Amino acid sequence: MMATGANTGSVITSFEQLTFTDPAYDNAALMYGLFVPPDYNASKRYPLVLFMGDASRLGSNPLKTLTECYGATVWALPSEQAKHECIVVVPQYDTVRPVVNDASEASEYLDITVDLVKYLQAQYSIDPARIYNTGQSMGGMMSIAMDIKYPDLFAASYLVACQWGEDLVTSMAGDHLWIVVSERDFKAYPGMNAITAVLESGGARVARATWDPDSTVDQFATAVAEMLAQGANVNYTILTGGDHMSTFDLAYQIEGIRDWLFAQTK
Repeated sequence: MMATGANTGSVITSFEQLTFTDPAYDNAALMYGLFVPPDYNASKRYPLVLFMGDASRLGSNPLKTLTECYGATVWALPSEQAKHECIVVVPQYDTVRPVVNDASEASEYLDITVDLVKYLQAQYSIDPARIYNTGQSMGGMMSIAMDIKYPDLFAASYLVACQWGEDLVTSMAGDHLWIVVSERDFKAYPGMNAITAVLESGGARVARATWDPDSTVDQFATAVAEMLAQGANVNYTILTGGDHMSTFDLAYQIEGIRDWLFAQTK
């Protein structure tokens, strides 16, 4: 697999640093990085990718999530934009506590983030059928919570190293999901085993596979194709070895999963 690090250098500078104030929450402020394609044309409709980082990225530095998460910046790489031109939004949470917790509870910043997405829809020509959420750990948990609370907003979710209360996810059985966890992730692995079982019992078609994290680019491409051939709406990938944080960057380097995300529509 390629050895690309989280910091993608000049790509980060292509994100504008902005702050959204939400009148629905006493003008609470949310910093965010925004990437708009250089050749943005308001007569076209663009997909939007919302990436949310893990709890270790909390802080007042507006670049913290962008500089430390490959999943934040990969969508804006020139090679990726050439295939999947899109708008990318990366919130920076300047909060003391995580937005979501292991008790499957969320703060108001979950809703403020959704309000940010809706605000951007009013500012840019965004395809409402191709809005995607994704994140690692806390960010993945936020994606699940959003899918439950705002079932009509996102076309698909890429969930990395995360979990949620399995008794809360029954409404997601028809959603388009790709899940990646490592087998030594003592929360996300059993958590996602429970979630996929609930989704399956609710009518979801779940494809499951175990992959070697040291696979080559070609081997990952073959593994993705084998999963897609099953025609499932929920793809559940388990990486052998590894732990919680080792899943993060690797998951976003798998090109076929990124391609799958952009193929999903509401």
